[in-house]
Amino acid sequence: MLIEWESSQCGFMLDGRWSSGLLLVLAIAVLFAVVGVGVLPGLVPLVICGSLNVPFAKVILKCQSEFMNAQDKRLRAMSEILNNMKIIKLQSWEEKFKNLIGSYREIEFKCLVESQFKKIYSVPLYWMCPTIVYSVILFGCIIFKSAALDASTIFTALVTLRACANLFV
Repeated sequence: MLIEWESSQCGFMLDGRWSSGLLLVLAIAVLFAVVGVGVLPGLVPLVICGSLNVPFAKVILKCQSEFMNAQDKRLRAMSEILNNMKIIKLQSWEEKFKNLIGSYREIEFKCLVESQFKKIYSVPLYWMCPTIVYSVILFGCIIFKSAALDASTIFTALVTLRACANLFV
């Protein structure tokens, strides 16, 4: 389990987009070295799962940006209210500012709800992708008879695919 965690954290230690591509190429190279040509059928579901996650990631990023903007507006309004508390008390504008803060909270809540619903769809894809790819790779090993299915081969393939799964989230 520790080896899996260390290998999956490699992508986070390096910088951004080029490291993700590098990690993917290295993972495919390791799988090809361990499994042989049996890895080739596994590339198809890997590409499909990766391309299915791109729209989810874009929508979730958009929702997070909207949430941060709404939260920023709410916090600025609260700061303004607290700074001008004496004036607010004298002029009885408490209800107006309470409604303003409530409307900003509603916007934040809508952004959070949308983001969480999108995550509901992307999480199963994230957890199923390595299993699907691994199953296809095992099927490729059986068809092409490219590798013996012993414990070390299976463990190496599982760890490598779990490290690749972090790229698609």
